[in-house]
Amino acid sequence: MSLSPAIARMRSCCLARSGRLASSLAAAPAPFDSVRVTVTDAASVTPTEIQEQIGAARSSGRLAVWVALSGEETALLPRFLEAGFRVHSGGGSEVDCYIWTGRGEDKVPPYATHTVAVAAVVTDSEGRLLVVNEHRKRAAWKFPGGYVDPGEDISVAAARELREETSVQAVPRTVLAIRHQHGLGRRGDVGDLYVLLHLEATTTDIAIQHTDEIAAARWITLEEFEASSVHPMNQYMAGVVREALRRRGAGEAAMGLEPDRIGKLADPADKVAFLRPADWEAVALSRR
Repeated sequence: MSLSPAIARMRSCCLARSGRLASSLAAAPAPFDSVRVTVTDAASVTPTEIQEQIGAARSSGRLAVWVALSGEETALLPRFLEAGFRVHSGGGSEVDCYIWTGRGEDKVPPYATHTVAVAAVVTDSEGRLLVVNEHRKRAAWKFPGGYVDPGEDISVAAARELREETSVQAVPRTVLAIRHQHGLGRRGDVGDLYVLLHLEATTTDIAIQHTDEIAAARWITLEEFEASSVHPMNQYMAGVVREALRRRGAGEAAMGLEPDRIGKLADPADKVAFLRPADWEAVALSRR
């Protein structure tokens, strides 16, 4: 026998207050005023229990209910879709679904639209730059760097990539610039944010760790870096670094970000733009 809508809502509210929702689904608060539901007993999940979670979220003012299904739990996907859930993202054997329970328009972004990578612009006490050379691009020197891991701060990522590639230790100081590139991903609808950070070296001895990726690493002058590459992005980076070093030498405020001034690179085919540096005080990148 099915419950009337009024009784079902009352039951959901009572269950939410007492914390006694169905044992096959466990709910916990999640970021952005949402709820994350975990399947504790896949064989026992029923449509009624799913609706109870939705009702409890709505009655408590939560904006969305999320559930991640993996392995054998993915057999429950049709049941959640029938309850109004949408597939949001997935990877490997896991799929993440949600249902909007807030008022008005669904405000959940459709999926992760960007990747984030960092470049470590490392200077030593003499003002030299640490650069690396990759096996696949033997003709060009570049800054150490790579993708940011999930849950990792950009400053931590820059120091980690630097350490993994060269063994050099450095302290993050300032965000110098950001490149925003589009047209990536399987469908060409994913962007990439490439964050250029200035770090000051605390050690200078180089020992390449990722020998399968990095062919060489060395300290060079800014002039050598400018002469080693004609790519417009590297030329722009060289200009940013030159200004940062000039400011440091003159005892001026470190470079930060000025969102109002966006400069395009010379080659439109690159589809990139930078936030130009300005006179802001140094950005404190490490959490305190």
